[in-house]
Amino acid sequence: MDIINNVDWQIAKANWLRIAYSISLSGRGTVLCGTMIPENIELADHKDKFDRILYINLHCDDSARKERIKARGWEERIIQRLDLGELVSTRSSNSRGQLH
Repeated sequence: MDIINNVDWQIAKANWLRIAYSISLSGRGTVLCGTMIPENIELADHKDKFDRILYINLHCDDSARKERIKARGWEERIIQRLDLGELVSTRSSNSRGQLH
């Protein structure tokens, strides 16, 4: 299975966890960077193979977030309807209890 071009994002993210586990078998640690959220890890079958999993959230203010979303090609009318602060606080509160 192609981990880069896989269209099922949960499978692709679970595959990255498998790779991290394989690397750990040689005694090396691994850092996965990207848009992997705790919910993705909880669904992955290899999560129990790790002693601990740590998460970090790189946060930016609403104006920077709006510019990033705009740069990704989102339509202005959709951006205007978003309450970006609510979007971030919802994601943070949902993830907070799952941090290890």
